[in-house]
Formats: sequence, structure tokens, C-alpha cells
Amino acid sequence: MVGKASSTYCGISGRDLFCVFDTLKPNRSTTLKVRVWLKKSTKGTAAAQFAHFSVDVPEGVDVTNEEELDKLDLQSQLNYRTFKTKILR
Repeated sequence: MVGKASSTYCGISGRDLFCVFDTLKPNRSTTLKVRVWLKKSTKGTAAAQFAHFSVDVPEGVDVTNEEELDKLDLQSQLNYRTFKTKILR
């Protein structure tokens, strides 16, 4: 990974990279930069799959309190997007 906000926690498990972002204020965004190095012998097409999971928590809810979060009926889903690029050498 190349760059992230200081309030973002990221970890790597095998070929998976995961990041947890802090709470974003309304109408704000954040950025995550990822760079991948391939072997010189790599040919064909490279594909990366990214997913995001977000929860809209009402103002005033303590997100560090699991019991308080469990009381809320938070509906969320994992959304995937695949990016492909042809490798040219």
C-alpha cells in the first residue's frame, strides 16, 4: 500500500489487504492508494477486486460500544468492483 489517512488501520493477510476507516463526517471522503508490483515474466491481464462495507451510524451513537451498535438495526452489504488492465511489456 502506498498511502492512507493516519486514522486508517490496514493489514495484510495472504493476498488480501483490508482497511478500516474512521468515521467520516457528512459530505466528506477518504482515499486509499494501492500499488502492485508484478514479476517481469507476468503476462496477460491483471485483475484486482475491491469491496467496501459501510454502515451509516446515527449521530451520537458510541461506535466503540458493541451493545449500543447491536441495538441498532444496521443493514449493510459488501459491494464488489473488479478492475482489469492488460499488461504491456
